[in-house]
Amino acid sequence: MSTLEEGLRILFTELDQHSKIIKYENVISDDNFSVSLRTKLSNESTWSKACDRWVERFTVQTNSKWVVKYTFPKTLRMAYRKVYICKENSVASRNRNKSCKAKIDIRIKKVTESALKKDSLLRTGYNGDIKVVFSHSHSR
Repeated sequence: MSTLEEGLRILFTELDQHSKIIKYENVISDDNFSVSLRTKLSNESTWSKACDRWVERFTVQTNSKWVVKYTFPKTLRMAYRKVYICKENSVASRNRNKSCKAKIDIRIKKVTESALKKDSLLRTGYNGDIKVVFSHSHSR
């Protein structure tokens, strides 16, 4: 494990004690990385708020700003899904649009019998599947 990957592991552990990094992708620097992780998210009646709380903590840790791009409250294979993009990638405010590619994709997995058979992390309560692309095209 490289020192950058170790730094990311520490960042996400401080952010969420239940997080487990599954895959490091494109780790170039502490300001330019992609990572897939799993975590335990609870409170089924308010999945949206659970996602928002996770992103708020990430915002504080990384000094970045995020806005909701999509929500998928009822999908066939997931209990909930919410996608956030960097605030600097807002088409509504064209004068600030930096075409930033940074995004956070949070998926809450459905707990079904077949999913439990295939997914050992889901069996231990890791229902949140989070993909973070932290690759900003601007200064924060």
